[in-house]
Amino acid sequence: MNFQKVPEGRPLRMAVIGAGNRANKYLEYARRHPERLQPVAVVDGNELRRNETAERFGLASERRYADYDAFFARPADADAVLITTPDDVHFDPCMKAIDAGLHVLLEKPIAQRLDECRAIARRARERGVLVGICHVLRYHPYFAKIREIVDSGELGQIISVNHVAAVGIDRTTHSYVRGPWRREETSNPMLLAKCCHDVDFLLWITRSPCRKLSSFGSLRWFRAANAPQTSAERCIDCPVEHDCPYSAVDLYCTRRDWISNFDVPQGRTLDEVLLEELRHGPYGRCIYRCDNDVVDHQLLTMELADETILSLSMDIFTQDDCRRTHIKMTHGEIFGDELTVSMLPQHGKRHQPERPAGSMPRKPAGRSIEDRPEHINDRSTFGHWEMDSVESCQGVSNTYIVMTERKTRWELIIPSPDKTAASVVAAIDRLEAKDGDLFPKVFRSITCDNGCEFADAAGIERSASGKGARTEVYYCHPYRPSERGSNENQNGLIRRHVPKGTDLSTISDEETKRIEAWLNNYPRKMFGYLCSEQLFREEMALILAS
Repeated sequence: MNFQKVPEGRPLRMAVIGAGNRANKYLEYARRHPERLQPVAVVDGNELRRNETAERFGLASERRYADYDAFFARPADADAVLITTPDDVHFDPCMKAIDAGLHVLLEKPIAQRLDECRAIARRARERGVLVGICHVLRYHPYFAKIREIVDSGELGQIISVNHVAAVGIDRTTHSYVRGPWRREETSNPMLLAKCCHDVDFLLWITRSPCRKLSSFGSLRWFRAANAPQTSAERCIDCPVEHDCPYSAVDLYCTRRDWISNFDVPQGRTLDEVLLEELRHGPYGRCIYRCDNDVVDHQLLTMELADETILSLSMDIFTQDDCRRTHIKMTHGEIFGDELTVSMLPQHGKRHQPERPAGSMPRKPAGRSIEDRPEHINDRSTFGHWEMDSVESCQGVSNTYIVMTERKTRWELIIPSPDKTAASVVAAIDRLEAKDGDLFPKVFRSITCDNGCEFADAAGIERSASGKGARTEVYYCHPYRPSERGSNENQNGLIRRHVPKGTDLSTISDEETKRIEAWLNNYPRKMFGYLCSEQLFREEMALILAS
């Protein structure tokens, strides 16, 4: 089949149908690579969203449409369309795009019925256009790595897979109980609305069709029969709201989670919008008194044509919001938690990073962690930091220098052009220039590993102003990342936003600051669900008052 190709030397021109949060995530690629992708029209019934997206890319008023029929009556000069409408508005605009000869990038799921899916595939073949489905896990470095290990044959053939999709309680209450995916009629069953990514991943790595399938699930908890006796229709009016783990007031106003999904009209504030939503909107309703009917737990099992057994558990009653995979193979096992992948061959020894033959641990460039005072070890005093680097993809020198304050777990993410000792010293110099005389009080000590980028202990310790020492540097034992445990944990959280294999040179300073802010405003159980930002500010206030 011959598909229409974009002329060499110009970007793909794409119309956007549905200007919500998902569309704008995809359009971030257009912002970073305007030479490859150019939005030429935007369609959305919500005027605020339509205009915000259009203005972001400088689209004139005639390129802004309230409905897709108006766009298809005159499809501008588009090569393709991005369809990110609600689930029940996928089929019709997709078919009209195909009939217009436009390629389609369609948000999952394809449609609500099997016959509609088949109709889309049939019409696309007839018209010679591409219809791509946004099953994005295939392109994520973590899932691609699992596929790479499986395909290598090193661990033999797959026998069974246990896969957990931890949807997470906050995501569930926002999207699948109070939000737009709460009812099968207007969206889809939970497995299709949320876990079609996971089913696609499992079939992608096994490469075998399913011949038997069974599934169990129900809406057990989020229904009226389980509501506390004294609870109210809305969280804002509820006498037991303070003790409810599903409080909308806590989720949106206290923890400030999921607030990017609310539109803020010009002339209003986010807090005003949230208050209005809590009083009158669907997101302010008691979690037990919504009109939801999708399941809140489900187990899917499949037997494939090659006799491989797959199990998929959809779990929402967890604080996790990630996927965990355990693959049993004829010559070993694969373990993954969406951040790391490890292998266990049949002889029982886990694969560890290989050390070059004949190499010896590097001698610390300065004080050993063994000499670190107890008040630093026990985290009783503020101003003692752990430092590490987060690397870019192979072949790119750009690096993050990351610093974690041990008492408050407050995080600094500092973009660096490379992984060298000179760049680390330069970064510390910039911090000192910014903080001035406060620097020795805020950065009393820094603990790092024995990486070459941290080898200039004297440069890190000496003040750029020539006023003597500005801090103290301590070095961990070789191959003991646990001695920087807070640092390592924070690195794992950073990788949720910039997975291994990400080209850090493409991450803007604004995006880096957003990731940093997310880390510092993350509620932490160890602090009674206070965030590091609050604790850090309190410590800084004490320093300024002294």
